[in-house]
Amino acid sequence: MRFLWNLALQVVITGIAFYITFTYVPRLSLHNSYGEPWQTYLLTAIAWAAVNSVIAPVLRRISRPLSFLTLGLFSVVLNAALLFLSVIAVQMVGVGISIHSWTAAAIGLWVLSTVTWLLGVLTRPLRYAR
Repeated sequence: MRFLWNLALQVVITGIAFYITFTYVPRLSLHNSYGEPWQTYLLTAIAWAAVNSVIAPVLRRISRPLSFLTLGLFSVVLNAALLFLSVIAVQMVGVGISIHSWTAAAIGLWVLSTVTWLLGVLTRPLRYAR
């Protein structure tokens, strides 16, 4: 039961992080195609979680030598590519997301990871509560 609580909490945190990212980062836009905007952000967070749990570990394992040679800088490119993959996954279900450049994707990923980390730290007591 704790696993489901932590998963739901992580999806909500990621949805809030997507809201902040798409609101404040220029050249990133999310077009609401469902009834309420929170549904769009929740669906985007679920797609992000699916891409990061299924595809990301395989790509990170394959690109480990290249990341080693570039002293970890290739991980930024890989994370931007994973963001583009999650955009494609979300667009397949009817949500319109526009990322206009790789720079916007990299800045968006930095904001997304920072906000997700900060919200994760703030909600850490909820993860271990009974």
